[in-house]
Amino acid sequence: MDERNIEMDERNIFDALEASNNQLGQEEEHYEAESGTDTDEEEGQYTFLEAVNQSLAAEELSSDEEYVLTELGPVIHRFEESEATPTTSTDGQHTPDEVVDRSTPDVHQVLNDLQEDIAIPIHLAAKDGIVWSVQPGAVNKTPSKNVFRPPVRKFINCQTMTDPESAFDLLFTPTMVRDIVKYTNKEGRRVQQHRWVDTDDIEIQAFIGILIHLGALNQNIFPTELIWDTRNGNTLARSAMTRSRFLALSNRLRFDDKETRTERRNRDEFAPIRDMWEQVLSNMRRHYVPGPFITVDEQLIPWRGRCKFLQYLPSKPDKYGLKVFWACDAETNYPLVARPYLVQQRKI
Repeated sequence: MDERNIEMDERNIFDALEASNNQLGQEEEHYEAESGTDTDEEEGQYTFLEAVNQSLAAEELSSDEEYVLTELGPVIHRFEESEATPTTSTDGQHTPDEVVDRSTPDVHQVLNDLQEDIAIPIHLAAKDGIVWSVQPGAVNKTPSKNVFRPPVRKFINCQTMTDPESAFDLLFTPTMVRDIVKYTNKEGRRVQQHRWVDTDDIEIQAFIGILIHLGALNQNIFPTELIWDTRNGNTLARSAMTRSRFLALSNRLRFDDKETRTERRNRDEFAPIRDMWEQVLSNMRRHYVPGPFITVDEQLIPWRGRCKFLQYLPSKPDKYGLKVFWACDAETNYPLVARPYLVQQRKI
């Protein structure tokens, strides 16, 4: 409710009161003319509060006006007492012939007196129960805990990061590499038995480095014969390991214990790499504070192997693959959260 509407409500209240007083005065004059008596002397004047009661009884006021009059009750009584008190002359004697002005008091003065003397806010009640205040509420300072300050984008807990290798270790920890070594050797012995040559941490790190290097050069889709070609192949891949060893590690690489996989897979289709997946994402969030803007989108990771939740998206460049939903920093594209889409697609 704006200030203009409040002033109109106040004016309507006292216009109704003044109209009631005028009606009472006309009735008094009519009675005096017929009986020849002065009603003020015999019965006394109608008080301002009586005029209020008359208006309320006649149901001339709205619910808002009645609410304001209820709040104004103590002030009306005070004005009535001041109006009923006769004036006093300079010698201390009352002058009953002098009549106190019974005009309606100023609306704003009444409201100010109510606010200052009674120390309660003046309200207007709506029909739906909402209570509006004429006086503005106290403006308090917002607590610091309620003030939102956008986070500052930065890397944290990176004291040990001195080169690219140490930066990679923050996300792909040595403990995770040792788990890959353990499960890969276990699978190699199970399949190839005594013909399997155990791998170690250094060789697995070299294997991961080759994959990252080929991906950065967009050579990850090349056949291995071309990558390990002595004339036009990739020098870094050939210097790290032979093609046959690379293929052996690719076939036997494992991220979990295959003996317990069946039980875990009943609860989670992503069980073969779930633990390693969550550890990498947890390390990413541990060492980075994102900015105020996060973007969410989907990605189709190309894949044509055996998988129950393989997706077919004809609008993508690679139509078959694994669909993953990512939440990344909008400015740096740094990944924070990833959820694979594990719903099996219906066959058409």
